[in-house]
Amino acid sequence: MKWVFTIILLSHGLIHLMGFTKAFQLTEINLLTQSIPKPLGVLWAFASFLFLLIVFLFFLKIKWWFTIAFIAVIISQFLIVTYRKDAKFGTFINIVILLVSLVAYGNFQFNNKVQKESIKTFQSIKPSNTNLLIK
Repeated sequence: MKWVFTIILLSHGLIHLMGFTKAFQLTEINLLTQSIPKPLGVLWAFASFLFLLIVFLFFLKIKWWFTIAFIAVIISQFLIVTYRKDAKFGTFINIVILLVSLVAYGNFQFNNKVQKESIKTFQSIKPSNTNLLIK
């Protein structure tokens, strides 16, 4: 599943580069029929960068990768809504990324809570007898 998610992130990130390429007229892209102003082209590139960054953080097992994913999905969905005629299928991919990120966030929160409670429990344990028995 890790590889499937990685492929989804990479593909989605690279697809976002098409918006940047179209805005700056670096090459002809017939799949995008709407014109994209340069400021929004930069936003397409930024979304692409974020998705590629998530892949990097995900594989390095950085525990907070999902926070970048939330930001990337919000930006991506804004662009998809703005260019819904050309990019409507990206919403499905954003939902998949969002669901995986929510599960990762829940896991992160659970592990943090368990760790804090474990520390608190061990700190509250007071030995009843401090004498050591040596045989």
